Amino acid sequence: MLKMTTTIRRKFEVVSPKMLERELKSRNFLSGLESAIQITLDTGRETSFDVRKQPFRDCFEYPEWIRIGDENSVGDVKPGITAGYLYAKRKFLEETRLDPNLKENKDKLRDFMLNKCHSTVRYPPVDAVQTLAGYVLLPVHTHPDERILPSENDITHLNGLRNDFYRLYFTSFGRAAFISFPRPIMIIAGADKNVRDGNYGLLFLQERDREPIPSDELLGAKTVSSYFRPGKKDSLSGYHNFGFGSYSMDTKKLNLDFDLNKFAFRAGSKLI
Repeated sequence: MLKMTTTIRRKFEVVSPKMLERELKSRNFLSGLESAIQITLDTGRETSFDVRKQPFRDCFEYPEWIRIGDENSVGDVKPGITAGYLYAKRKFLEETRLDPNLKENKDKLRDFMLNKCHSTVRYPPVDAVQTLAGYVLLPVHTHPDERILPSENDITHLNGLRNDFYRLYFTSFGRAAFISFPRPIMIIAGADKNVRDGNYGLLFLQERDREPIPSDELLGAKTVSSYFRPGKKDSLSGYHNFGFGSYSMDTKKLNLDFDLNKFAFRAGSKLI
């Protein structure tokens, strides 16, 4: 009698320090970072974009658009409603004295958003894939001042990206199961108008554990900003890796004040 056996193949999603350094210092990435910073300097509004990576491949994907929010946030305020859209409606009312919610003003609001108050702008041309089929590895956004500490919303968003990965890859691929999770690296850029030397501060933030921070512990993680203390580089213990850097508008170079080794990871899977 023949005995049935099940073959389990293990694969690993690897993000190495060398891979991270190459991508972070590429023109594909830096052109988008500079555009995002410049838009915030010009408008006082937050901007964001995501760089994705295809699992099991050394292939990075860049967006078509940079999102523009309001002075305090960027992205969805509620499903289908972005901070940039609400900001545009507010500015439309201020400048035209017309109600943006009335049907007869719909076309005027659209023209206003197209010509005076954008909620998106084109990402600079890149020599890279733009299919957006991978997972978010580098979520980038700006703050309209020197403040680069993460907000509670930033901590929640980073955690949500890991949970989104679970929903996508555990439910869409059926029998393919990850036994540990990729760990996206959030990058916050401080676009401070008072900067005179052209160097803008950056914060890199990543959850430390193999699995996302549980929801019942996330409240404690959200107090992460209070753990930053001058001179205490390891004061963020328990929940996150972090590092500081800067981008120079003059030299067009990224400077990192930390070792990328701590942000590298290997996420294991088993394919049955």
